[in-house]
Amino acid sequence: MADEPGGLAFGPPEDGPSLETLRHDARKLTDITPVDITGHTAFAPTEKKVDIAAAARLRPEVTGLRVGADLDRLDAGLDTLNELAANARIERLLKQARVKVDEQKFHMAITLIDQALAIDANFPPALALLAICRCSLSEYEPGLDALARATANATDPEMNLRISDLRAECEQIVIDGVTTRLDELMAADEPAAALRLVESVLRGLPTDPVLRYCHAGVLLTLGRAADARDVVTAALASATGPAEEAFGELLDQILGELHGPQIDQARRCLRDRDPKGAIRQLELCHPKMRGHGDGRLLWAYANERYAARAMLGFVGRKRMLKAETQPLPQVSLQSVLLWLLHEELIGGRTAIDDGDYAEAAALLTAANHIDPRCSAVAYLRTVALILLSRKLFSTGDATVLPTVERHLVDAEESRAVAMRDPEYATEAAEFTDVIAEDLTQVQLIISVVAVIDSFDSAIEDLKRRPPRDHYQVNRYRDRFLTIQLQAGKVRRMCPEDSSEADAMSQIISAVGRIVA
Repeated sequence: MADEPGGLAFGPPEDGPSLETLRHDARKLTDITPVDITGHTAFAPTEKKVDIAAAARLRPEVTGLRVGADLDRLDAGLDTLNELAANARIERLLKQARVKVDEQKFHMAITLIDQALAIDANFPPALALLAICRCSLSEYEPGLDALARATANATDPEMNLRISDLRAECEQIVIDGVTTRLDELMAADEPAAALRLVESVLRGLPTDPVLRYCHAGVLLTLGRAADARDVVTAALASATGPAEEAFGELLDQILGELHGPQIDQARRCLRDRDPKGAIRQLELCHPKMRGHGDGRLLWAYANERYAARAMLGFVGRKRMLKAETQPLPQVSLQSVLLWLLHEELIGGRTAIDDGDYAEAAALLTAANHIDPRCSAVAYLRTVALILLSRKLFSTGDATVLPTVERHLVDAEESRAVAMRDPEYATEAAEFTDVIAEDLTQVQLIISVVAVIDSFDSAIEDLKRRPPRDHYQVNRYRDRFLTIQLQAGKVRRMCPEDSSEADAMSQIISAVGRIVA
């Protein structure tokens, strides 16, 4: 027997989306390839051409310095030399810091970076490397502040290019660290702390899709579906490709929770075979919910059921066109039906496992009345009816034989439905011969019992009301000959040397003696 049936996932999940799931889905949002950053490539000194002419003018003339323009040139030359010397010291310190970062010695790296920042507090590569160190130590807020300062001070294209790899590396460190920490917090059942963490980091990286996705997921876990919807809606405004797809799926889940009452009511209407009522409930939901994901399937199913109630075919087709839906394919239809008939499926399977075949058959028959197209219901109902018919047959009570026959006929109908689904076709095919053999045997015994009952009834009437004239004699004669004919027909259906064959032979002989 198949495992517990699944189906649509409407309504709030029992424990909310796990952060492991969110993290896995969020990974689809970005494709950041870490760059191999070495001290040489990331911190190569900026090429500066020394003004030889300016340097030559620093040499004092024999006749002495001239006041004015020559003094201005001297000051500019000294500034240039000082700047070159300062940059050389900074680059040397940052190379040393980079080595410490690669060795995971972040505190030592920070000490070297602080020395470099003491020379130039706004040097972008130093600030970017400081951000990497802080974020690697899970000090996200000061790290992102340093990253923001680095970005703000990288005003020229050359400097911006130098820190671009560092910025990407830092952002990836933040994302990895935050998602790992979110996993830990959610596993410890601390969603409020998880929310504080992700919101604090989002202040530094407000447009990062991974963090926005996690933010929406945590909000949804906390039951703040409306806030989660706002986050996802804002993210979808700029999302493309896999990010758009992932946020779209999350929005479907959020809308499912927001419109949980309408969905539940629509489900009740469908179970009561009131598709028009279900459509009214779904019309109260957000339009996007009716156009995507599980909501789209439910909307199409409700309209399909409503169209099927039309007395004229073209009226039903017109209803479907008005709703802008099409009949569901088999896989989608089964998904909706598993969700719609969940209680009967679980209850029926449990009853079969407990040996209560009558209860299982009743539950699954009730589900079949709601919609007879569910393959899982059809399969389990076939099993339940076969087992129930055999249980009743084993009692030896002839009065239950018509019920047994009806159960087997219903089992054959359900088996045919299950055969249409590839998932159940193999198992259902195994019941073909079982049902045929059981039904043949039951129908044979019903025929045997019917002949015996007819014979006994005729004998009883003959005893109570003996024939008084030739007309009554002929009536009894015709009656017994008809019984004899039926007994002969049933006798040919019985296996040789069986008790049923012997019973029919005895009746044939008895009738022969009576009419002789």
